[in-house]
Amino acid sequence: MKARERFSEAERIANERDHLLRPLPRSVDPTARALMRELEESHPTLRDRPNEADRYSIIEHSVKDTSFFTLARDGDRLVLVLNPNHPFYREIYKPLSEGEAPRDPQLRAKLELLLLAAARSEAAARGKVPALAKHRLKWSNTLAAFLNDK
Repeated sequence: MKARERFSEAERIANERDHLLRPLPRSVDPTARALMRELEESHPTLRDRPNEADRYSIIEHSVKDTSFFTLARDGDRLVLVLNPNHPFYREIYKPLSEGEAPRDPQLRAKLELLLLAAARSEAAARGKVPALAKHRLKWSNTLAAFLNDK
């Protein structure tokens, strides 16, 4: 429940402002759709949406590759999946999300909006999703190399 509360501000803002953007393509990348089905099994809140207008969700879930984040999608819903095994998550995101400084919640929400924007842009790129997913993986690996102490 705490994770749901933690993400709610960024999700709320993204849902409120989605109408300012072009609609996402109706076709959904098969990998993103398959991940959504997998996530619905392990995260019932994705399956039992009380409000159909909620298009954006953020969850923490281990991913199959070394990406810091990935996306799941079906129809009009987009889920930002944060990988807790990535160094950025451990070194920056988690301490920020658990921080008690007055600005921590605001900074965390802005970071989550940045990541939601990246995931949404990837989902909106017709025909380029595999290349963008490859780029995201390379970016994540570079980020991990820069952050690792070893």
